[in-house]
Amino acid sequence: MLSVGSGGEVEKEIRLNLAPRHVSLVTSDIDPGRNPAVVDDLSRSAFAENSFDYVFVIEVFEHIQDPFKASQELMRILRPGGCALITTPFIFMIHDAPYDFYRFTEYGLRRLLMNYADVEVHSRGTWFDAIAIMILRLPLTKSRFARLVAIILLPIGLVIHLLMKFISYGTTVSLITPGYITYARKARR
Repeated sequence: MLSVGSGGEVEKEIRLNLAPRHVSLVTSDIDPGRNPAVVDDLSRSAFAENSFDYVFVIEVFEHIQDPFKASQELMRILRPGGCALITTPFIFMIHDAPYDFYRFTEYGLRRLLMNYADVEVHSRGTWFDAIAIMILRLPLTKSRFARLVAIILLPIGLVIHLLMKFISYGTTVSLITPGYITYARKARR
């Protein structure tokens, strides 16, 4: 298994819940400061062809300058039949500036991964989840006004969120979403 964009909670979750004890997990990142096992750029990866059965690319594609090249490299390093799990934000604040380049729609992700055998794209929440995330991130800004607005909006937002969950129970809304989770499988040949 390979985890692109190593470190933090994502790596911890993969190690605890997804990486079976008998499978090795390699971490890679373009930034050596994140302490990856391998410093690597997915757009021009040094990994050998057909190296991995599973690759996790969690909240990384928006930071890649040439995501189409990275998609090709991802396919190259996956073994035949190998799977990639990719998550991307859609309605989300700029983060890791100035290295936050893109937001992908469901259709953009399908185009990005059009050479894969199977692609499934699922939204990760509703329009209200997107708004709630934006409100919750306001306190992280340096603006006092933004933090004050967040304090006022959080209780109101929570009530609206609970009402929307009740009203929209059992339905999915993907026109406005915080992001997508995508599964892509390389053909077995």
